[in-house]
Amino acid sequence: MMAKPLSFKQFTIDEALTTQQRIQRGRMMKKIKHKIKLGQQKAKRRMASKDTLEKRSLRQARINIFKKLTKGMDKKELSFSRRAEIEKRLGSPTMKRKLAMMSKRLFKDVRKKEIERKRGKKSDN
Repeated sequence: MMAKPLSFKQFTIDEALTTQQRIQRGRMMKKIKHKIKLGQQKAKRRMASKDTLEKRSLRQARINIFKKLTKGMDKKELSFSRRAEIEKRLGSPTMKRKLAMMSKRLFKDVRKKEIERKRGKKSDN
C-alpha cells in the first residue's frame, strides 16, 4: 500500500528539504494548485487573523535577518548548500530569540499594512 501524501497544512519549515523531497513537493503542489488558489481568493476577502499576522511578521523578520547575513543578496542567487547553511543558523536558539523580538516589533507594521489593504488604500512603499 502506498502512503497517503501530506496535505498542504502538514508542511513544516523545520528542516531543509532534500532534492528528492523538493521534487515530490513540486509534483504534489501542481496537483493541488487549484485548491490553493481558491483558498487564497477566500483569504483575500477576509481580514487576516492575529495568528496569520504573527506568521507574516515572523517571515518578514526572517527575511530581514537573512538579508543581513548575506549582505543584501537575494535568496534565489544563493546555492542550495549556502541557503541551507543560513537556514540552519536561523534555526539556532539565539537566532530564534532574535527573530521573536524582531517579529514582535514588526507586528504593528504588518497589522497596519493589512488594515490599509482592507480599506483599499495604497501604501507609500
